[in-house]
Amino acid sequence: MVFCVCLSHWMTCKDVANTILVDLTHTLVYLAYP
Repeated sequence: MVFCVCLSHWMTCKDVANTILVDLTHTLVYLAYP
């Protein structure tokens, strides 16, 4: 995954995936409870 490679110097792929999941969760919560 290019995104992981680009960020590999300060962030691992696992961290990137976790960040994306958290952002998606927050977005879903925000949409569910406007």
